[in-house]
Amino acid sequence: WPVNSKKVHDVQKMCRVFEQQPWELLAMCRDNNLLRDLREGKNEHGQSTALGSELINQRDRVYGTYRIILEKDHGHHGKLYRLVEVDSK
Repeated sequence: WPVNSKKVHDVQKMCRVFEQQPWELLAMCRDNNLLRDLREGKNEHGQSTALGSELINQRDRVYGTYRIILEKDHGHHGKLYRLVEVDSK
């Protein structure tokens, strides 16, 4: 994502929500009104594709104390990402 305070805030909120329980990313964004600019005007498949494209671009980026990592690549069947806590030392 281009760095701006709204997106950084949304990602930080996603990290806090994720600490409580695992979520499917698109559902979490909808339920918490996050990353609306990526989702607006698109059907569910389009929203999923837009989020996936952004995750590819953000892989290994650190937000606060969390890094976005690629957990598993299923090729054309999708990719599984995870937020991992980064050692603050």
